Amino acid sequence: MTEDKRQSVGSGENVTNQIRAEAPVGAYEKMYEDESAYDLPYTQSHYYPMFRKTLSEVERTGGRSIIEVGCGSGSFAEMLLDHTDKTYRGFDFSEAGIARL
Repeated sequence: MTEDKRQSVGSGENVTNQIRAEAPVGAYEKMYEDESAYDLPYTQSHYYPMFRKTLSEVERTGGRSIIEVGCGSGSFAEMLLDHTDKTYRGFDFSEAGIARL
């Protein structure tokens, strides 16, 4: 079930946060087994803009270590380790995602 939560920020803008139930592990297993998009280099991933923004925030805040919950096939880890000397740990409950590492 999805619920919208609106909150006021700074200049009176509204920010919408989506809250939803997590998909069951089987949905992630199927996604990794069916989608060849997860075989692409991270620069071609549909997540690449998010990876770049996340890395930018880590650098901006001076973070030295990263823990990624839901690391999937490790694309963000690969990007992070290619471009930084940060300490990284990631975990995922999808065996199919981890098998792509």
